Amino acid sequence: MKDDSMLFRPPGAPVQRAAQASEVSGPGNAGNADKSLIALRTTVSVRKGDGSTRRKSCSLAVLAALSLQACQCLVTVPSKDTTGPTLTMDVYGLRWPPDPGNPPEEVSFGVGCCSISRPIALGQKLTLLAVAEDPESGTASVAMNARIVILCSLPNHGGYAHTDTVVIGESHSGVAVGVGSIQPYRLAAQGDFSVTRDYWTRACGRALSTPLWLSVEIFAVSRNGLDVVSTTQQLSLFYPTQSPPP
Repeated sequence: MKDDSMLFRPPGAPVQRAAQASEVSGPGNAGNADKSLIALRTTVSVRKGDGSTRRKSCSLAVLAALSLQACQCLVTVPSKDTTGPTLTMDVYGLRWPPDPGNPPEEVSFGVGCCSISRPIALGQKLTLLAVAEDPESGTASVAMNARIVILCSLPNHGGYAHTDTVVIGESHSGVAVGVGSIQPYRLAAQGDFSVTRDYWTRACGRALSTPLWLSVEIFAVSRNGLDVVSTTQQLSLFYPTQSPPP
């Protein structure tokens, strides 16, 4: 799938990084990677960037996505491979309708299927997990991105769009791509996402500016050792009214 992020993010638009956790199986981590993933499955705890841990609620299907089978954990990149990594993105915490009293649903996205659209409530937290595998050329990176677009209006000036790009979670092998490089078989990344009041404040902060619409596109992207890209279908979110009440 074509990565059209530049069509939505004007030059100089900020790229934010959300709180995230990732697991890497690669050079320098080969001896510990599988143990780390197993710990994530069994204890349901996530390492933060400062080395601390925090408890995470996670559905059984999300944990199953990290199930490790016997495999060669490191791959020597060949001279030719035209297919990108196998890639899935699981999203947990969606509610339909978006009411805290409704049970959360879990939705899985792959490269071929399927995009969906859902409303999202202010502060509603989604937990996301992306897993990429490539037994032929290894996996160099995996990331989950959110493009947040808010339409605002100005009297006598029409409307304008404000776009933020947020990295929800990412993981990298730390090795340059190319023939003969050694890449991990599998990479996984995890993170949380929620819509906050700050999005409207940053987007429609001009005097007399009025918010009209907020939408979010969330997807995962992965590159293998030959820089061949895979992208999942996307989760489209929208806020059901113009803006949250004051």
